[in-house]
Amino acid sequence: MPASACYAISDDIPARIAALTEPLSCVLNGVSQARPMPGDVAVIYGAGAIGLLFLAVLVAGGVRCVVTEPAHNRREIAAKMGAVSVVDPTTSDVSKALHRIAPDGADIAVDAVGTRLGEALRDTRPRGKILLFGFNTRARPVIPQSEITRRELVVFGTWVGDFTFPLAVRLQESGLLNLDPIVSHWLPLERTPEAFAALMTGAAVKAVLQVSATAR
Repeated sequence: MPASACYAISDDIPARIAALTEPLSCVLNGVSQARPMPGDVAVIYGAGAIGLLFLAVLVAGGVRCVVTEPAHNRREIAAKMGAVSVVDPTTSDVSKALHRIAPDGADIAVDAVGTRLGEALRDTRPRGKILLFGFNTRARPVIPQSEITRRELVVFGTWVGDFTFPLAVRLQESGLLNLDPIVSHWLPLERTPEAFAALMTGAAVKAVLQVSATAR
């Protein structure tokens, strides 16, 4: 890899956590569009690796986060990482849980799944912001366009980092983010099939492969 395409990161950052820098840079691109303020309320749909990275960044910025996630293991991680409320959408009313914290709706909604635009429109306050990060080419949501107009909502599509990699490195090195819980599986390279199996069954949140025998 040419040096111009690489970024240095402190040796104090374990390799399994440094591996999160690229997706973190993409998340930071989305957060920079939403421009959250301390005290804002965000609702995050999905507590996979990306949803949890959004959670880590928003919590570090003083945002109160409600996370909706059907998988028990991922809800537990979201609670550990500072979510003020974690909701199972298969058994609980997400809107009711959110409105107990933000009666007018969320300031920011983050769809980390790719199929939750309808819920985001429902749960966001007037003039609130919606970040669409999750990617599902088969999703065909019915969009009440009049609600976007009437409530003056702002909808962002956010995908890759826009010169946010250096910021992601600085944030990693600052110690402000607790990303340890996201890496549920840290496996040697020869156990790659096990990593994929864990991801496919939902047992893993983020599986990282240990390429070097000396990597921490």
